[in-house]
Amino acid sequence: MSKRAGKAATEPDPVAGLHRLIREALAHTGGPVAVIHLLRHGRMPATDPSVGNTLEQLAVLLTAAQATGRVRPDVTPQEGRVLVGGVAQQLVSDNTVSPAVWRRYADLVIDVLHVPGGGSGQDVR
Repeated sequence: MSKRAGKAATEPDPVAGLHRLIREALAHTGGPVAVIHLLRHGRMPATDPSVGNTLEQLAVLLTAAQATGRVRPDVTPQEGRVLVGGVAQQLVSDNTVSPAVWRRYADLVIDVLHVPGGGSGQDVR
């Protein structure tokens, strides 16, 4: 996950990077249970030291995305973590295994973070 966060942070558009990170976190990262563990504890279950700063990278990416005016300025990194983690936890609880469903919920979380009518109006999905 740390490598994915770093890669998302290098996107030229920080909003696109944030969206990429949310989608990858919910759809690709070591399975949903690992995502929940990461969001709760700031590290993957295997305690890989390279993952230790993922939540800080998420906070930096959120702040950069907010600076564009296209992401709600009132969302804190903790709130973003709760949104993504809550979705992941519920989908795991529901035994949801369809990648399409996980992507759909990632897109819903992304929509919640947008400023209505804010920024350039580009759809960065």
